[in-house]
Amino acid sequence: MTGKNVHHPRPPIEMGLGAVCAQTLNGTSAENGEALTLALDACVLAENEGMDSAWFSEHHFAADGYLPSPLTMLAALSQRTERIRLATNIMIGPLYNPIRLAEDAAVLDHLSNGRLMLGLGLGYRESEYAGLGRNRRERGRRLDELLTVLRQAWSGKPVEFHGLSDYSTPPVTPSPRQEGGPALLVGAFADVGIRRAAELGNGWIAPELSHPKALSKRLAVLELQTRTEPFHVALTINAFVAAQDAWATVRPGVEHVGRQYRSWLNESGDLPSLKGKQFGSDGDAGGKPPQFVAGTPRQCIDQLLPWWQILADLPANVTGHITIRTIYPGVPRQATLESVRLLAREVLPALRASTPPSH
Repeated sequence: MTGKNVHHPRPPIEMGLGAVCAQTLNGTSAENGEALTLALDACVLAENEGMDSAWFSEHHFAADGYLPSPLTMLAALSQRTERIRLATNIMIGPLYNPIRLAEDAAVLDHLSNGRLMLGLGLGYRESEYAGLGRNRRERGRRLDELLTVLRQAWSGKPVEFHGLSDYSTPPVTPSPRQEGGPALLVGAFADVGIRRAAELGNGWIAPELSHPKALSKRLAVLELQTRTEPFHVALTINAFVAAQDAWATVRPGVEHVGRQYRSWLNESGDLPSLKGKQFGSDGDAGGKPPQFVAGTPRQCIDQLLPWWQILADLPANVTGHITIRTIYPGVPRQATLESVRLLAREVLPALRASTPPSH
């Protein structure tokens, strides 16, 4: 990828593939390879079909092969795409050395021709912190330091920071392709984390939420009407689109993911209000979590529209993103790619048509 940045007009609300993480049902080597290949192929298809972004997630020491290295995947994807934003949702920020992450991200920003955004969050699993030599009790301060040091490191000036760790380095090279570095988005559920996004970041990533009212309530914490600089709000939604039998097709994969997340949350004792809700256990008669979007394109449009309308009301300086997780373990490759295709060809145009022209 060479040459000057190519600036493409972007819509006020963008839709991309989210929480791409290459989970499998059994964690075998063959499954891992297939899942990683499918993740890249689905993102390439998303670009070709007119979607706007791809967001890769991170966890460690997962028996089902959950992706531990999102930047590696984004580097590979940067060479197969030209237009879509490349982002993380989320990287577990406190696990990273800020200077090394600044260097890796700067290189990736060049490889992608300035398309990188970093979504960073706290994480919650003790086994990840212990396994990577970090103290979980320090995670809030570590994330604050990471956000601060990244900005210093991308300023073109020497880094001087003293906190839990001390950093005194020459300027990081190369400088990122984007002036000042990639946008830094903070993933958070609680108010303290949302305020961190407003104070130290360039955007907020919302977790899966149970109802549009929950999104509106948390947006109020950001006080977006008082901001003038560019900002991002990214909403995570789990969905699957098919001409027929959408829920039946995706159900085994969703149930696997739900068991995994509930196990991790119970293990950590963290986020008690989310237990049993993410990929929820309180599904309808068919077992589908009420916030999971599934069905034909028309049905999915109807389910996504309330969320889309909230993002359409954001101030003009705020870019809204709907990031759709539509890749689940055990779902056949062709069904997964068809879900991406239907999202791009039928669901996204209908949602865009619903946005008032004045936005």
